[in-house]
Amino acid sequence: MIASTGAYLVRVTSPDESTFGDFSSFVVTNPSAKLDQFQSALPLNTARRSLQSAAGRIDSASRFLYAVGGETAQGVPLRTVEASPLDLYGNVGAWFVSNNTMTSGRSGLALVRVDGTVSNRPISYLYALGGTSSTAGTTGTASGTPLDTVERAKILDRFDQPQVEAPAIAYPGGLGRGVWTYQIVAVKDPTVDTDNPGGETLPSDEIFAKLGMAGNVTLTWSSVPGISGYRVYRTAAANGRSLSEVFLADVTRTSTTYTDNGTATPVLSRTDLRPGSPGVWVDLATTASSTRLRHARVNAAATLAKDPSGSRFLYVVGGKGSCTATSSPSLMDCYEYAPIGNDARTGAFVAGASPLASPRQRFGLATLDNTTGPPGYSSSQAFVLASGGDGVTKPQTIEYASVTAGGLLQWQPSPNGSGYSATRDGSRSGVAGGHGFAFFGGSGGTYLNSTNVSGPVVISGATATWPSWSSGSTSLSVPGLGLFGFTVESGYFYFVGGASTDSDAVGDVYQIIY
Repeated sequence: MIASTGAYLVRVTSPDESTFGDFSSFVVTNPSAKLDQFQSALPLNTARRSLQSAAGRIDSASRFLYAVGGETAQGVPLRTVEASPLDLYGNVGAWFVSNNTMTSGRSGLALVRVDGTVSNRPISYLYALGGTSSTAGTTGTASGTPLDTVERAKILDRFDQPQVEAPAIAYPGGLGRGVWTYQIVAVKDPTVDTDNPGGETLPSDEIFAKLGMAGNVTLTWSSVPGISGYRVYRTAAANGRSLSEVFLADVTRTSTTYTDNGTATPVLSRTDLRPGSPGVWVDLATTASSTRLRHARVNAAATLAKDPSGSRFLYVVGGKGSCTATSSPSLMDCYEYAPIGNDARTGAFVAGASPLASPRQRFGLATLDNTTGPPGYSSSQAFVLASGGDGVTKPQTIEYASVTAGGLLQWQPSPNGSGYSATRDGSRSGVAGGHGFAFFGGSGGTYLNSTNVSGPVVISGATATWPSWSSGSTSLSVPGLGLFGFTVESGYFYFVGGASTDSDAVGDVYQIIY
């Protein structure tokens, strides 16, 4: 049986016991690159434009989307980060605002997620690169002062969650009758933990204590290494809603027990972290490695790619700034790159040699490799595709680079000069199944709701030939969109926030199966 395009769930059933379990989910995509229909998803809490988005996982079943930075309709740069859980079918859940914010407001930033392994445990970081902290610094001619700083936050996992024993209840006591719900978190020691310095871990599983009369509740939990203390969170009143715990008390790092006798006053404004939350954001310029971009950039784009040996690199391309130390800010044709270790940390950024043919900002950047290439493509040769944006020549014409040994990019135009059917300033692009996809954007702050889709790419050695890009048959059901966040996860393209003109910001979210 050939399933139609859509999201499906694999359910394993035991006929002997009449039981079942949901084993896995998968998405059937269209091999001809014909897009399905756009679906509206739950909106952001804060409308924001010139943001970036990424997807991440804390385990094989728990997937999340992130909306990072951007600016309001009034141009105020945002430090805040929102996250949304994805269900088994890839549907967007309610967005929540992370307790941890970036060290500075950033709009027009670049963003990547980098995965690695430390002590045989998976680890993931979000890297926020460049952008501007200037008010209304990203639209129009992008007048904001570019940043050269890089921030990193760990996507918190469950490995260092405190494990809490069943509560001990004693009568009589000072805590009222009813069900009280608790969570314990550990606070990481900044002198030991450079991934989440001074930050909280994800909370323990909820612990429920049912009191038949006034009493005391004693909690005991496992010790967590590398911490400065623990915190107790509890529902503000008996029979409170699950996952509504607020701060109750600090506990020293040498103690793994706490007795709640009803005398501590909960702090209603302090909540613990939700699963999927990033940890504390660290400006890498302030660390021992003192990592910065070589060139300050706003409205640049970033991606990850491997060289033929399998070494990974983080690329930051284009934007507005200066490719030399003396010139005033202008559209940039230079790129820079940094090696990525197995631990998902980057080395120093190095200036690239071969420039873009068309300087550009607010454009799409995507990687073509053996995970996104045409069916059967198994070569280790990867490519980076740059397309659309605002440029001084013809930004609607695509160009691409082969990734050579050591990470250098060799930029070249598509052999047949193919490109988009319209100017797509403020657009984003992706590659899947050997096809290129370009979404929205426009010209002069007037944005399109249409797409461009390439024919199947033909790869020969270090050359990738992109057939002509045709207008996609699927359009967004709103007038237009630009300056939005874009990411890919589990067979879906996701579109987060953005603007319908250069003078507004939207919180709308859309998804589409590719």
